[in-house]
Amino acid sequence: MSDDIIVGDATLPAGADDCGCCGGTGAALPATRHNPPGQPAIAYRAGTHAEFKQAMLALLSSPRFPALGRLATRADDDFAIALIDSWATVCDVLSFYQERLANEAFLPTAGETLSITELARLVGYRRRPGLAASVDLAFTLEPAPGAPEQAVAETAIPAGSKVQSIPGPGERSQSFETVEAITGRVAWNALKARQTVRHRLRSGDRIAFLKGAALSLRAGDVVLLADRHLASAASRTSWELRTIIAVETDAAAERTAVTLDRGLGAWVSALGPDAELSLFVMRQRAALFAYNAPHPSALHPEHLKSNFSHQLATDDWPFAISNATLRLDNAYPGIVPGSWLVLAGPDATALYRVEAAAEGGWTQYLVSGKSTRLRLDTSTGLDDFDAENYRSTAVHAQAEPLALADAPVVEPVWGETVVLDALADGLPAGRRLILRGKRPRVRLNDRLTLADVARPGETFAVAAGETLTVAAPPVALAGGSLRWSLASPGGREGTVDIGAMTRPLAFLPAGKDDPLVAEVVTLDAVEAEDPTHSRLRFGKPLTHAYDRTSLEVLANVARATHGESASDILGAGDAAATFQRFTLRQPPLTHVRTAQGEGRQSTLAVRVNDVLWDEVPYLYGHGPRERVYATRLADDGSTLVEFGDGLAGARLPTGRDNVVASYRKGSGLEGLVRENQLSLLASRPLGVKAVTNPLAAEGAQDPERMDEARSNVPASVLTLGRTVSLRDYEDHARSFAGIAKAQAALLWDGRARRVFLTVAGADGLPVAVEDMLQALRGDGDPFVALDAGGFRPVEVRLSLRVKVDPKRRSEAVLAALAARMRETFGFEARRLGQPLHLSEVFAAAAAVPGVEAVIVDRLYRTRAPDDTPERHARLAAASATRRPDGGVDGAELLMLAAEPFDRLEVLP
Repeated sequence: MSDDIIVGDATLPAGADDCGCCGGTGAALPATRHNPPGQPAIAYRAGTHAEFKQAMLALLSSPRFPALGRLATRADDDFAIALIDSWATVCDVLSFYQERLANEAFLPTAGETLSITELARLVGYRRRPGLAASVDLAFTLEPAPGAPEQAVAETAIPAGSKVQSIPGPGERSQSFETVEAITGRVAWNALKARQTVRHRLRSGDRIAFLKGAALSLRAGDVVLLADRHLASAASRTSWELRTIIAVETDAAAERTAVTLDRGLGAWVSALGPDAELSLFVMRQRAALFAYNAPHPSALHPEHLKSNFSHQLATDDWPFAISNATLRLDNAYPGIVPGSWLVLAGPDATALYRVEAAAEGGWTQYLVSGKSTRLRLDTSTGLDDFDAENYRSTAVHAQAEPLALADAPVVEPVWGETVVLDALADGLPAGRRLILRGKRPRVRLNDRLTLADVARPGETFAVAAGETLTVAAPPVALAGGSLRWSLASPGGREGTVDIGAMTRPLAFLPAGKDDPLVAEVVTLDAVEAEDPTHSRLRFGKPLTHAYDRTSLEVLANVARATHGESASDILGAGDAAATFQRFTLRQPPLTHVRTAQGEGRQSTLAVRVNDVLWDEVPYLYGHGPRERVYATRLADDGSTLVEFGDGLAGARLPTGRDNVVASYRKGSGLEGLVRENQLSLLASRPLGVKAVTNPLAAEGAQDPERMDEARSNVPASVLTLGRTVSLRDYEDHARSFAGIAKAQAALLWDGRARRVFLTVAGADGLPVAVEDMLQALRGDGDPFVALDAGGFRPVEVRLSLRVKVDPKRRSEAVLAALAARMRETFGFEARRLGQPLHLSEVFAAAAAVPGVEAVIVDRLYRTRAPDDTPERHARLAAASATRRPDGGVDGAELLMLAAEPFDRLEVLP
């Protein structure tokens, strides 16, 4: 038809005698169609009803059909024209379905599930089923307090132990089952980090920890610290006298901390590393007898001359301590033989042992009264307290020994090891453990300037005395310094480098209302720290720093996955039938994560006449005697089980209800339970008291949608089992179970280039990458260093003013606009590292019915750069970058914030 010459000229002027028969159209069929790349549909129609009708009307005037020349009318109510109109309708319908069939022949434009499924099967691709969520369950064994002999000290928790969740509003209870068998012990319920160490006082120490919380100590009390082996005849150099300036009591720990006025002297270090000190509080402070005697100059000269002929009025009394004997100013019954006594004068201090003590009256230097007579073990040094020093000499006596308590460990827990507060005998290597606790707090002793994490290049100062939270474990730097990540009460996070010899941070206990953080680690080994404490060594450093007092190590941990065990009699086998199919009655079939292939493994087991048959991806290529079957995901979410025809796989033997399936049902995102939501023991092994999940479930994925299959089908044949280029790493990662988005980057780590994969799970949730990395390393170059990590979500906010069609309701238009923005700039629609342009906002808003015009006042990121609340023409998204400390930050993903609008209003 396209070669036909259509007669008539539509440009001729219509005269009075014009009947309209020469009103040619110039149309030609089939119509020319243009299909640019990347369109959601192709144009393939030969024409529309109007085009078909127009062409046929034009042919009425063609010289090829002279018999039709007598048809002078073109009126629609003419029977001939009506026939042409009806045939144009038939052609329109036929061409419409021809275009639909053409669209269904191409994967990007197909709209029918069957079309996409069949096109995918051409390259050996099957729609991927959902993936079950995984979680670590911490079991608590019954300790039987007060009757330990009644407790089950050790019990076996078998695989398949069932746990259910407590549903929230609008939720359904979810079932999980353990996939490994473990041995649990009461002692492993919650292991505590070591809280105290043996208290050894060293030179410079000002704080001493004492046993007991009711020691009746107060500021101003004097304490004696001496070598524990100091005897009465020994040297008097291994001791010191100090004054208490602060007392802090810990009733729960039965411990008292005292702060001394000065640090201990160098004599402590001279005793050696194994030196032990004794500490005494001097309960009694006294003075020498007649310290308050009136000065001779106060006496009448005649009286002085007649009674003290050799005493000059200008001189003080001839005070003296003789024969190692001294008298005190009062009766002190608490001073007993064998106790220590210290004389403290203006110029000297001396330590003595009391050998004898007696009370009585005494008169000397015009003073009479009760007195305590003490005989000391030596007279050495007593002349330092005679004469002018006598009155000012203080006597510290009645020494009460105080026992040193274990010193509390205040440093947070981080790194690759944790020292426990007890022994962990029998804890097997390879066991998964959960560490749970609060983040540490620190108080600044000095003013610090921190480098802002959210705004590179900017700093902020924190005053001394402020309390901050440790946001991440410190990073070791060259020279012994540590880089600390600290968060202010307002949430601003910064880093500061602190040298090994400085102490600007004072660690504080976590607050009562501080949130808990947790992580899963794998135990490498249990080592002996000392005869009463064990050290746990992990395979990699901890991701959090923990407050020591709140940290718990949960060791009765088993891996569990979403799903509940089920069993079906599928039906009867028939040896005369080929490709028998059965449908599992309790969908959806659970698939769990594995490190092989695409990362999925079915839980289905099919037995025929009690013989286990093997599941294979396809029946093609298998022999007639191979007991195999293949599964396929139906459109309704059920699973079809198909057996062979005797050529590609064996036929089923004839029998009655001899095909039985056992499997687990349940998968998808509904299994992503929150932390501590799994707490119902549906099966209770002996001795198990409770269960919980300290961390939220992860790794779930819904069955593959049709739009996901469009992009995943080509990716399945791009790598062909080999991973070479960066694009290959991305395609392979995206095809792995649980991975929704991936981006590969080549980074320099200081020694060599390495591939870093930024990945995101379904709905932007975190996802474990160990299985994926194992599979990629097996398919890729073993000499290429490979690592992976999560993405960095960056929220985007905007402010819009909208001109709404006056014929529409403004509220409905604004709601539709907000929904379009969330859809266009949500997780599903954005790529890792994809920038966001202002033009995209305009385009998304213009596509909303009822929006006549839009003004964008603000478009900005909530994190630097471009975080100023103004309109930015382009918001950049960073790819994976290496940090100065050697770590890697994943690529950014720009997404609309949960509350995206600073302003959304209608223009007048």
